[in-house]
Amino acid sequence: MATLFVAGAAAGCGNCAGCPGTPPSPVTIPVKIRVYDNVEPMLEIGPAKTLLDATAHIIQDSDGPADTTCPVNFRIVNLDTFHIGNGVVASWWDFQDVFGMPWSLVPPPESPDVQGVEPHVREVRVVKDITWCGTESATLAGCAIGRRIVVKRHDAWVMEQILWAHEIGHTRTLSHRLDSWVAIMHPEILNDHFQLNGPECGLYSR
Repeated sequence: MATLFVAGAAAGCGNCAGCPGTPPSPVTIPVKIRVYDNVEPMLEIGPAKTLLDATAHIIQDSDGPADTTCPVNFRIVNLDTFHIGNGVVASWWDFQDVFGMPWSLVPPPESPDVQGVEPHVREVRVVKDITWCGTESATLAGCAIGRRIVVKRHDAWVMEQILWAHEIGHTRTLSHRLDSWVAIMHPEILNDHFQLNGPECGLYSR
């Protein structure tokens, strides 16, 4: 799913914080990061850990009655650099290339995450630019297809945290949400988009 930088959740309550029933158990999502070697600023292991810790706090912390406390953490499996192409994702073929995927007209099948078992690794590629996510666009900050994510760097630290929370949310089957301007899953990324509702938490933390 594509995400924009700018200067409907699943139905039902489910087993989620803020809803009747038992809150979800804490879940840790493993993340493998590869950074295009000419990205500026370069993302190294220390700042990457800080970024994902801060991203987790956005998801965990409640900023009001409409924002659920959601017990999600992230764990970096590996971080290294890569050099494939020019660091720009401008087509489905570019997307496949940065992940080293065999070329195919459709995304490969993926086994679903299983509740109560550590989720599958999320693969993230940090690239120079993104002008495609299903269709061409000039304003994309991130794109998630299946469990694979491409993102750009951003000089506003909090915007980058919200972007990562948003794109990893897509890999947990969350869709864009338009009923709240401050939702993490709003299609646009702004520095006050901290809201995660109960059903979204149920999906994010399952």
